[in-house]
Amino acid sequence: MHDVLDFRRRGGEMSKNFPGSDKAIRLQELDFDQLKEMKKVDDDAKALAFYYFHLAMIYEARARKLRGSAQWRARIALSRLAGGMFPRWLHPLYSAEEYIKTARQRAGKLARKDRNAEIDAIPAPPVFDEIEYALVNGSVAGGGDSTIFRDLCGKSMSDIFRTVKSYVTRDDIVFVTRFRRWLRANPEAAGDKVVSVLDLADIIVDNRNGLYSLQTRKCAAFLEKYGAQPFVLASMWQEFFDIYANALARVGKAGEAIDVLNRGSSRLGEPPALLRKKASIHAWAGDAKSALKELGRLEADLLTFSPRDQILKAFLLETQGDHELARFELERALRRPNCPSDAHLMISNIALKQGDLALSKMSIDKCFASYALRGIAFANADRPLALPNIVNIRPPRNNWGPLVTVIMTAYQAEATIGFAVESVLAQSHSNLQLVVVEDCGDDSTLNILKKLARADDRMTVVANKANVGTYRSKNSVLASARGSYVTFHDSDDWWHPDHIQEHLKFMSLRTELVASTSRWARIDEEGRFLLSRSGLILHHNPASMFVQKSVFDEIGGFDANTTGADSEFLQRMRTVFGPNAVGVLHKPLAFGLHRADSLTQSGTAAYDENRYSPVREAYRAQWLEWQRQSAGGRKKLHISFEEHVSRFSEAETA
Repeated sequence: MHDVLDFRRRGGEMSKNFPGSDKAIRLQELDFDQLKEMKKVDDDAKALAFYYFHLAMIYEARARKLRGSAQWRARIALSRLAGGMFPRWLHPLYSAEEYIKTARQRAGKLARKDRNAEIDAIPAPPVFDEIEYALVNGSVAGGGDSTIFRDLCGKSMSDIFRTVKSYVTRDDIVFVTRFRRWLRANPEAAGDKVVSVLDLADIIVDNRNGLYSLQTRKCAAFLEKYGAQPFVLASMWQEFFDIYANALARVGKAGEAIDVLNRGSSRLGEPPALLRKKASIHAWAGDAKSALKELGRLEADLLTFSPRDQILKAFLLETQGDHELARFELERALRRPNCPSDAHLMISNIALKQGDLALSKMSIDKCFASYALRGIAFANADRPLALPNIVNIRPPRNNWGPLVTVIMTAYQAEATIGFAVESVLAQSHSNLQLVVVEDCGDDSTLNILKKLARADDRMTVVANKANVGTYRSKNSVLASARGSYVTFHDSDDWWHPDHIQEHLKFMSLRTELVASTSRWARIDEEGRFLLSRSGLILHHNPASMFVQKSVFDEIGGFDANTTGADSEFLQRMRTVFGPNAVGVLHKPLAFGLHRADSLTQSGTAAYDENRYSPVREAYRAQWLEWQRQSAGGRKKLHISFEEHVSRFSEAETA
């Protein structure tokens, strides 16, 4: 590659000729030896691709001001038009003063051009030599969630491919479809390596979408087709075996998952990632002894034995009653850099088991402090942390900041509704409207709610005449929400006092966002934190959506299904407003009570330790397909507040 300064000079010269669609500036003129070796593509197509490359660079240059969709759409254009434009080589152009000046002068005019007709005129896809070069060098163009391939060598597979189903415009789907169809129709040009990459892309799609039953079938077919061939790019195969084993474990086939991992380890030389996956699957299957054995093999190399591995080891030791050794392992992990703060919560569990309530509380406070959050107070210091034992101190009332509407639904919640409501009314951001919908239960929940509402005029209670489910209940009051933002709370959850304030701060700093979510921990009725399948206690909370009120005007409300509709709504926002329009606030802002009779733990839609509910998976598959087919049309991706039957009602009886 040429010297960076020389390249900046070249970039400045090229910018003077921009847009240059009538001068046919060819990629070969960049004078990179590798590019000279590539076959020529139609000159007009090259010029147009280069034109759009400049368009993308313009948006990049102004990204801080435009934010959001401009940069995102430019990257889509680059990805679907270029095929192999190697943008990382052109990053020095970002700082070329003459280029940025030109960009600012022309951005408005170029942004208004109708690109679709020109896109259709480009031969798709480019000749194979460009594709092959991009694959080998890990340099295929694109960015964000519109990348087809990215950094093939040395990156996790989850970063290489982005699901076709997440593309939000018709042109994206058409381009990728044409691209894949061409490769499959020209096996003599593409070869098994590229075709296997495309097949693996399908598997990545299903992995990201949580369709585990379908995943197991596709993985089995993939392994049968390519398993006997030499493993090209071991990191890809390593990711494949990890995904296949995870899918098997999630559908309750832990034994088969271990067999798959053993097969992968024998071919790949026992990479640490597969040892780690085996330990995790053994752990969730209840085989602590085998899990510790695999972690012991991983621990032989201290460089690969991460703090997360130590947390899992401590969890297993604690389940076997070895509390002191588990605590020692956690304290050792906390001395290492980048140790997840989950280790503090695990120490709290051990301290609780040993009767050391002071250490339990101190560990919880340390976890919050690591996220710059205040600690919590207990109503009774002689009792362990349980959600009813948390003190919620209401701050002085004021009307500062935007009004936030909090919507809560409650059914048979007399034991938990008190602390759930108090944790909302005690928020440090007190300018809020709390609307609680009581869903026609037969216990004393409604009476408790009415009493609480009489004591605080910010709270309104709505009583359903019939039991309709949590999502229909939310839809029934969304239209009357007065806040600039709307968020949701469950009747058996507790909010950190700064929950709303932290979300508002996050949204104000990221003005391109239309919504945000945060993290939480599950806690049982005795005050013990639960480890998730990820091997950590803290994890993403899809029910924590903090949404601009205008979003509901654009895409409507929740689907009327009984479970899982919050995930559909979350993905619908990403599909309509862009993959980067929903931000994740990586702070633990809620505790969720783990009960045997909760929606996610009981009935036909229940989770267990290894398996995702088949009913939920069928529902998820249907709404993913609906969103994929409707991508690009906001009117089609709209669900009315008044809909009383799920768009995907067949899933409820599956």
